[in-house]
This record gives sequence, structure tokens and C-alpha cells, in this order.
Amino acid sequence: MKGLIFKLLGIYDLIHKIERQQKQIDFLNSLCKVGVDFHGKPYADSWAVVCIQGKPDYINFFMLKNRDAQSIKYFLRDFAKKNITIDCIQELKEWMIS
Repeated sequence: MKGLIFKLLGIYDLIHKIERQQKQIDFLNSLCKVGVDFHGKPYADSWAVVCIQGKPDYINFFMLKNRDAQSIKYFLRDFAKKNITIDCIQELKEWMIS
């Protein structure tokens, strides 16, 4: 019985640690601005740029070659919706950030 209690406490500590790390990740993601240029055509590559607010030296470009709209939506899901700018048709833009 005592061993079971210690195992449960260990699981509780692990869950607490994961929740704390998730809050830190969410905070860092809220500092990021994301811009996406989605073409949806085979001859034009889509791309994204991610930067940290107020820090122009922290910037990263992502080529999204051969990516469809669903995979780009999956890429954007980790960022705060208010910090996302998408260059594509309006209907697709609303779907990508939903």
C-alpha cells in the first residue's frame, strides 16, 4: 500500500511538471509572431516566418514546400491566433486559424 502511494505521488509530481512546462511553452509561443504566405499551387512554394516580438534578431524562415493547407494549419496550431498573419484567400485564412 505504501509503495502504491509513493507511485501515485510520483505520477502527481510528473503531471505537475508537465503542466508547468506547458505553461512555459504557451508563454513563449505567445511572444512569437507568425506570418504565412500560402499559395496552394504546385509551381509556387509557400513559406512562413516566425519571430519573437521586439527582437528582430530572433527570426526564422520555414519553407513549406509541397505542403497542403491542412499541414500548414497543423503548423500554426501551436501559436497564439492573435499573432498569426496569413496571406491567402479569406475563406481559407479563417479555416486555417480556426
